[in-house]
Amino acid sequence: MDSASSYLDWARRNLEANGHTGRCHRLERSLPPKASYDLIYADVAALTDERLAGLSALLGDQGTLVLVGGSRAETPDIPGLVAREVTPQTIPHDFGRTPKVHRCWLLAKD
Repeated sequence: MDSASSYLDWARRNLEANGHTGRCHRLERSLPPKASYDLIYADVAALTDERLAGLSALLGDQGTLVLVGGSRAETPDIPGLVAREVTPQTIPHDFGRTPKVHRCWLLAKD
């Protein structure tokens, strides 16, 4: 989900380039209120605490919320979710000498 259509177009092209097409992948400008998702990817900088809580409500029971933020982003504290930082696994080899490019967490219901 992104309110900017340019980012949705970019994401769609990347999915297609990597062979991920079909109905199991949805890119939305806004989310239906009663939907449930197995995977949600979000940029921490674009979210308020209220929006983060809203995303957690959309997460399925076995779902994962992937949050990415700048290098100074703090570990998210969202009630009902457990955060696990996976930043080292998400840094491309090209950035090995400067690993403070971003931070990344996987969140799941506890």
